[in-house]
Amino acid sequence: MNKLNDLCDRFWFAWDMNSDGLVTITDVASWFEQVFYLPALSAAWLISDIPGLATFFEMRCETGTSWGGAIFSVMMWAWSIERLSKYFKEQF
Repeated sequence: MNKLNDLCDRFWFAWDMNSDGLVTITDVASWFEQVFYLPALSAAWLISDIPGLATFFEMRCETGTSWGGAIFSVMMWAWSIERLSKYFKEQF
C-alpha cells in the first residue's frame, strides 16, 4: 500500500503551477499559496509518515489547505517572524 505522502505530491513547485504552458499572474498567486501553506503541509507530511496516524486523523490530500491549515500556517509564520525579529534585535 502506498503512503499518503507518496500519493498527494504535497510539495510541488514549478514556474508553471497550473500547467497551461505559460507563466502568468495566476502562477504567481499559486507560488504565494504554496509558501503560505508550507507550515501546515509540512505538519501534514510529518503526521502522514507515522503509521496509523493518517488514518486516525482521516487525512486526505487536501489536509493542510483548509481553514485549519490556514490558521495553523498563520500561527507558525507569526511565530517564525517573531523569533527572527527577536534574533535580529539581539544581534544588532
